[in-house]
Amino acid sequence: MTEAPSDEVNIPPLPSDGDYDCSHFDIQESAQAVFNRDSSDPHRLDGDGDGVACESL
Repeated sequence: MTEAPSDEVNIPPLPSDGDYDCSHFDIQESAQAVFNRDSSDPHRLDGDGDGVACESL
């Protein structure tokens, strides 16, 4: 999988509770862009810890 720079993908606005989850994204690349901003994964987008966010998308 090729990682797209975050400025090339559509990232939805931050939810009112301040916490993204995979259902907020239409495509995996958008979730990956958010994950790549902070690899400490504060939104818990990488459930299995392999560096790939929201693999189910």
